[in-house]
Amino acid sequence: MNDEQIERYLTNQKLSGRRPTWLRVLKYCLNGYFNYLNSNNLKYEEIRLKEAQNYIIYLKEVKNLSVASINNNISTLSGFYKYLSKEKVIFGNPFIELDKQRLPKRIPKNILKEKEMESFLKEITDFRKNESNLQRLLSKYRASVISEIMYATGMRICEVSQIRDVDIDFYRGLLKVVGKGGVERITYLNEYSKEILHIYIEKIYPVIKKEKYQNIWGISYYGMQSIMVKELKETCKKLSMKEITSHSFRHSLGYHLLKNGCDIRFIQEILGHKKLRNTEIYTQVDKESLQKVFDLKHPRNKEMVGNEENNK
Repeated sequence: MNDEQIERYLTNQKLSGRRPTWLRVLKYCLNGYFNYLNSNNLKYEEIRLKEAQNYIIYLKEVKNLSVASINNNISTLSGFYKYLSKEKVIFGNPFIELDKQRLPKRIPKNILKEKEMESFLKEITDFRKNESNLQRLLSKYRASVISEIMYATGMRICEVSQIRDVDIDFYRGLLKVVGKGGVERITYLNEYSKEILHIYIEKIYPVIKKEKYQNIWGISYYGMQSIMVKELKETCKKLSMKEITSHSFRHSLGYHLLKNGCDIRFIQEILGHKKLRNTEIYTQVDKESLQKVFDLKHPRNKEMVGNEENNK
């Protein structure tokens, strides 16, 4: 019966437009929950607030799950019981009153400095180097264009994977983006990214246009992920650079814009953050930058430097 309820819920969520990645999260969380119930001789229909709290304590103290994983479980189970209530299987939602835990604000480790990003993009754009296989060339070409697009716009890889030719306004340098929760926003292409995307659309897109996928890449989201993981890893290895992910472009753009004086509210709009606190993560500066600012701006340091200059 438990398996049947889970499958019905997953089918309902799939029909609601949930992405396959999130459906896997839902299934994983629900399976873990029902294993817990079975081990403790509990029935899902009889769970109340206290039992729901005990389960979250179990995830935290026994399973040692991260804050993000615990929040995923709360969201999953709250949604599941909401569905059961709507279907009149149960009455009430024991998880709806549980507060999600706030994630610690940490700046990601895989942010490239501006010069590192410049070197990386230069290397990945040189995709013809020592490569004669046409399929591999196409993969490398895609990876180079996608990298430039992500760093120019701050788009997530799932957003880039959905770009259609009708979403691109080359005249004004705009891209329509379908972000989290199906929310649309407009993002902006710089001159270089606009140029390479225009070349791609003119030269490559007509060849792959008849593929089953509706995007401009002719591959699925998972196909794009696979290509990017491989090409990013190879490029970082060639440059003896720390490995980065597709999301590093987004983080790096936000951080670089802030360091170059861009207003944080503009960065919020560019990245499509719903809450400003998600953008404020980029206000955390690394120790090297802090040391440079301290040395440059501290009144005593400036005074000593001035005296040294006068004594020469």
